[in-house]
Amino acid sequence: MRGTDFWPTRDEWRGALLFLETSEEAPPPRDVTRALRVYAAEGVLQELAGILFARPGGKIEPSRFREYDEAILKVVTEEQGLSELPIVTGMDFGHTDPILTLPYGIQAEIDCLESELRIVESSVRGVTPPGSPADVVGLTRRD
Repeated sequence: MRGTDFWPTRDEWRGALLFLETSEEAPPPRDVTRALRVYAAEGVLQELAGILFARPGGKIEPSRFREYDEAILKVVTEEQGLSELPIVTGMDFGHTDPILTLPYGIQAEIDCLESELRIVESSVRGVTPPGSPADVVGLTRRD
């Protein structure tokens, strides 16, 4: 989609949460680095309110998950200097089991102090999210 009329403009990225995942093909961390560098070159990373990264899919051993975290941090904080950009990794969406479904195009926020991702509006018209005013998903802090 990049380079087509379907790709969001830079203004459309402003304040967005970018959620990324690998696939069952288990691409290596260097592929994540390359992808993030493209987003950086396009000015996307600088516009974001946060990044959500799914637990790596495929047959990647959990002991290797940290390599993906390091790849993200290398680009976002070291190369781009975006040390204040919230980044949440190891989430259960995408090619994971269990799967958290993340709705597109609605308001959400990352609360770093409480380690929570809040979905702050309903993804279905006329429906109030459970736990109003926000449906809260607890995040696991990884040291």
